[in-house]
Amino acid sequence: MKEIEINGFKANTKFRKRIKNDSTKNETVTADFTIGKNNEIVMNLIKQDSNPVAYDNFIKSKSMSYSNPMFFTDEPFYSGWTTGYKFTIEKEQKSDERLSSICLLKIAYLIAYQKLGHIFLFNQNLDKVREQIKFPEREIIKNPFWIHFDFPDECLGLNLITIPKELKCFLIIFDLETKAGKY
Repeated sequence: MKEIEINGFKANTKFRKRIKNDSTKNETVTADFTIGKNNEIVMNLIKQDSNPVAYDNFIKSKSMSYSNPMFFTDEPFYSGWTTGYKFTIEKEQKSDERLSSICLLKIAYLIAYQKLGHIFLFNQNLDKVREQIKFPEREIIKNPFWIHFDFPDECLGLNLITIPKELKCFLIIFDLETKAGKY
């Protein structure tokens, strides 16, 4: 979830990334990013974790632009001058979505066990689910076995799908919460 929040620049997230621009000549500069609750971005460059030459070149690469404050702002002390940096951030793909999906399956299984007890635990129809949880590296259950949908709060918990007969199943609905949001 954290990787999704970072790559999506979600509010209330903090992360460290390596950035570069034309002036760094393929070297990188390390920066800490904080995305505030109103989606404002604060970037702090970390000199000690960066290539010193690339860091200095990055600092020198700032550009300044001017917009007439009479037309673009209601702030009385805005001079019209802004400073900016152009840079690129590489998205990292560290997580394995399949393993994340199996974690969601395990959460759902434990919620169902909490509600139904040992009857659920010994149900032979769930052997494949237990096997998938026990051996996450194997592909026992094919995708998708989870649904990303914003269900109403009344649906949270254990639900039984009975119609149509071909789709008879348990549907466990739960929210995942992080500092950046609710999923």
